[in-house]
Amino acid sequence: MMVFLCLSLCAVGTVQVQVWAACQDLGGEHSATVTGWTNLCGNLMSRRGPAVHRHPGRHRGDWVLALGILAVAGVLGAGCWFFVHPERPLVAPAVPATA
Repeated sequence: MMVFLCLSLCAVGTVQVQVWAACQDLGGEHSATVTGWTNLCGNLMSRRGPAVHRHPGRHRGDWVLALGILAVAGVLGAGCWFFVHPERPLVAPAVPATA
């Protein structure tokens, strides 16, 4: 169990570096706002996670289903990174006025 917990913490630490770097690249001058929203969404999901897994795990005794939900969420989250393009800013550059 300790090995798996250490591997999990290593994976989370590795991913967090990319998340905060992407927030800065995408947000530009609004990177603090983008980082704040990212943190808010992560904390809201962390709050709901135990409630979502309580029913299949504790009440039904089906921990495979509870861990499967986590695995699907992880795969979906990893898939979303294919749509993140830090080279494209969130705010379009201002178009100069023509005379």
